[in-house]
Amino acid sequence: MTTHLRTSLRDAMATAVTGLTSTGSRVHKSRLYPVAADALPCLLVACGEQEQIQQESNYIQQRTLLMTVRGMAKATGDLDAALNQIALEVEAAVQAAGVLGGKVDDVTLIEIRTDVDDSMDKPVGVIELTYRLIYFTVAGAAGANA
Repeated sequence: MTTHLRTSLRDAMATAVTGLTSTGSRVHKSRLYPVAADALPCLLVACGEQEQIQQESNYIQQRTLLMTVRGMAKATGDLDAALNQIALEVEAAVQAAGVLGGKVDDVTLIEIRTDVDDSMDKPVGVIELTYRLIYFTVAGAAGANA
């Protein structure tokens, strides 16, 4: 069974941000929040909007995907510093990963947002980094890089 390239890109991004000092191996390929406090700090990596699919030729499509890396930390002490540290490490790791093993043609950080989620037992700080990924696929075969 062929995997959609979006899934392969999400997996490559998760690999790139695994092992950071602040979040370690607590990287989830999901947009759902972990519920246990001992699961924090962590990262959630998810595919977002597919902004554009442009037909380059009869066989090639250029695709633009938004990918989010959401850092989460317990709201204790200096929460802003903890979230900024997560962002610093994520940005460096993604930069070091370059084009995610040749799977994309460009990776660009386009936005960083912060928030506090108080829907859990204890408030959780959130920092979300949104990346724009540009890649090419074979028309009609979304699992194949072109």
